[in-house]
Amino acid sequence: MSAQADSARYQRRSQFVMRVIAGETVLVPIRQNLSDLESIYTLDGFGTFIWQQWAEPATEGRLAATIEAEFEADPVMTRRDVEEFARELAALDAIRIVLEASGAAPR
Repeated sequence: MSAQADSARYQRRSQFVMRVIAGETVLVPIRQNLSDLESIYTLDGFGTFIWQQWAEPATEGRLAATIEAEFEADPVMTRRDVEEFARELAALDAIRIVLEASGAAPR
């Protein structure tokens, strides 16, 4: 896990909402542009759990530890999956860094 993953605290952005539609969990962007409605993302159980956890700021490491404890998951695989999922959500601008552990300003 990267140094940033150990110190950066992420939180989901309010511009995305999670909905369950026909038994599928989806992330829906809430924006002014009608073309954004074409950008709906399906979440699996892992993604849904992480999205719910990021209601409050948390580091990737803390989330991985929560998953490991909750589901008795493999630590190496869990940490890798959390890091990858965070990169994907950051690329969508669905999460943001809210606080660095060192006290640096949010980005």
